[in-house]
Amino acid sequence: MLFSWLLSSLSEPVLPRVLGCKHSYEIWDKIHKHYYSHLHAKKRQLRSELKSSKIGPSQPISEYILRIRAIINSLIAVGELVTNQDQIDTILDGLPEDYNSFVMMIYGRSDSISVTDVESLLLVQEAQLEKYRQDLTSPSVSVNAVQGPQDSHFQSQSQFVSNRGGFQFSNRGGRYCGGRYRGRGRNRGGGQRPTCQLCYKYGYDAFHCWNRSFLLKFLNV
Repeated sequence: MLFSWLLSSLSEPVLPRVLGCKHSYEIWDKIHKHYYSHLHAKKRQLRSELKSSKIGPSQPISEYILRIRAIINSLIAVGELVTNQDQIDTILDGLPEDYNSFVMMIYGRSDSISVTDVESLLLVQEAQLEKYRQDLTSPSVSVNAVQGPQDSHFQSQSQFVSNRGGFQFSNRGGRYCGGRYRGRGRNRGGGQRPTCQLCYKYGYDAFHCWNRSFLLKFLNV
């Protein structure tokens, strides 16, 4: 009687999988194996989607985070464990180069940080990046970029120069090297525009980079 009831309760896609069964325990065993393999395949698929998650061009951070959360919730629903660090790694790994300084700051923290805090800081970073892009496209900034900085303390082309174990900051006023200030030096830029060592953008040094103010604020300096 149980055997007949099991057969009648199965859906049409499952019935072919239990053909040839003569006992109810055989039906249970085949059903279990079928759904167990299906569940593991679903876990592998979701893990792959989570690992390959990347923010799309012009995609808002909020949408990017929601998409990752949806995948994580699906993994949890099928019994898969997703740690706090797994979630943070996924969010940071999918960010573009514009967020390199942000990623370094998060991984450089000595204390643990929650996923919620990372998401909040990331939204702040997105807003600052957008403001920075708008400032760069304004006419006044374009003119200043051509004429160069007018600050008497940072005339000429200040720049960071690679050095063993640190960096050098050179201008007419002096040189900053690996945490030590070395007197008055000559400009090593030779008229060339520098590359920022915080965000790796060309055209300005780390002192003038907007990431510097964000870094100081983030570290409470």
